[in-house]
Amino acid sequence: RKNKSKPRWKKSKINTYVYIQGLPLDTDVEEVAEFFSKYGVLRTDEVTGKPLVKLYRDDAGGLKGDGRVGFLKKPSLDLALQLGNGSSMREGEGTLTVTEAVFQQKGGQFVAKQEDDEAKKKRAMRVAAQKKRERKLDWGADEGVDDGRGLRIVIMLHMFSPSDLHTNEDKQQLQFEIETEVCKIGEIEKVTVFENNPEGAVAVKFKEAKSAEKCITTMKGRFFGGKEIECDFWDGVTNHQVKESADKEDARLDSFGDWCDNQSSDSDTGINYDYDSDEGPD
Repeated sequence: RKNKSKPRWKKSKINTYVYIQGLPLDTDVEEVAEFFSKYGVLRTDEVTGKPLVKLYRDDAGGLKGDGRVGFLKKPSLDLALQLGNGSSMREGEGTLTVTEAVFQQKGGQFVAKQEDDEAKKKRAMRVAAQKKRERKLDWGADEGVDDGRGLRIVIMLHMFSPSDLHTNEDKQQLQFEIETEVCKIGEIEKVTVFENNPEGAVAVKFKEAKSAEKCITTMKGRFFGGKEIECDFWDGVTNHQVKESADKEDARLDSFGDWCDNQSSDSDTGINYDYDSDEGPD
């Protein structure tokens, strides 16, 4: 019989958090979020939809002048480090020190975080919100996805491999990249990533038919992620959604719940720790 592996401290593969010092002592989350959103899309809480921005306070409840901001994509973090460090949120009020958040285990022994009833409730809320969001993004979930013509809906193939989308974050990043590119062509109403489709299918619904036509002309034959894109109007019949098994969905949502728990943990040290332990920065 295999011995059950002991819990251990795990370091996140991708860190998209910055640690900020020198913040105005009368600032608020909204001001910080607005300032750093110019470097890229911020992570948001799956339940509240609010940006993942944390301002740290002392024992008396006053702001300490430091905090953290989470970005959705790694390139946004790099841009914040390059341009945000040494910048000023307000003219004449000093400069900011912006560094990448560095995480490490505190102490010599890992202590697994115990999940109380309140934490379990929050976890369940996040998973439920994720399911609801996925249903809204599901193929055909909104009325009018088939307008009888199919002229506003474009299907692009070879945009990804299912094995590339390990987490919901991977899917969000891919969707963001596609939206950023196709919105240059015309106003879009919806982008759907069929994450389990073996052909790497993505549907883009434009507001106007002429934008869909331009998308086909522009994108067909281009390369994305090293693969040549196939692009054409939706035929009005084919459903590109490939449903995952119930076991796979449960496992993915459970993993998503773990990820949310890690992202939302706080510490008095001034860093948002992504791991199930009592950790601190270098």
